[in-house]
Amino acid sequence: MGRCGDAGDEVGSHIIAARLVRDMMKLSFLMEKKYAPYNKWFGSAFKKLKIAKKLLPVLNNILKGADWQNREKYLCEAFVILGEMHNDLGITEHIDVKISNFFERPYRVINAGRFAEIIKKAINNEEVRNIKFPIGSVDQFIDCTDLSDNIKLTGLLTILYK
Repeated sequence: MGRCGDAGDEVGSHIIAARLVRDMMKLSFLMEKKYAPYNKWFGSAFKKLKIAKKLLPVLNNILKGADWQNREKYLCEAFVILGEMHNDLGITEHIDVKISNFFERPYRVINAGRFAEIIKKAINNEEVRNIKFPIGSVDQFIDCTDLSDNIKLTGLLTILYK
């Protein structure tokens, strides 16, 4: 998101920021163990989550951000809120929710890969832990209602998990 903005591509930066907002909202549904409906009802359902009171104003600030630096500031705030939410679940050891630079670049991130690795280590089911390409459920990587609502088509995607 920051790199696009830094390169003068504000449209691209806005698009990436909006996708990150959507991903954070989906993550909130997962952590609260609530169904995330398709786009038409997604925002309305999100407002009903416990985390929405704290997170929704920050997400709105991301979407309203006038430039990438402003969006980044609020993205980092949202990352911390979600990191703390993860820690409150107690499914892994406590993970530091510090914000840092993306490698040697001047873009601020939470380094979510740390969370993924620690969560993976906490998985007790050996078959799940050994999935070679951990892409999540279909609705986490497919954003097409015509596909996700078609059991026959989504059934063909099971090959991705083998």
